[in-house]
Amino acid sequence: MVELNQEIIDNEAFSIASLDDELVLSALDLIAQHNINATDAINLRSCLNLQQVLQEQGHRLVLWSCDKRLLRAAQHEGVDVFDPEVGTKAQLQTLLSSSV
Repeated sequence: MVELNQEIIDNEAFSIASLDDELVLSALDLIAQHNINATDAINLRSCLNLQQVLQEQGHRLVLWSCDKRLLRAAQHEGVDVFDPEVGTKAQLQTLLSSSV
């Protein structure tokens, strides 16, 4: 637990997003559209919302997941993705260093 706090909770590079009714309702269409479960739809909607904010600031978002359905749906929605089960460190570095 101490490591989790140090690496994520107390790390200023991470932010915690709250779940609210608006987010849940806005994710519903993604369930049928991409054949994903509700949790993945909420994660994808959160990514799409964050991606828009980051792009306006000149940054990029990369969704890191091993969930194949979520990755496929995110790619379809225009999100850059990385699967650590099959991707290499070099591929991740290329993805992170490419322009917005």
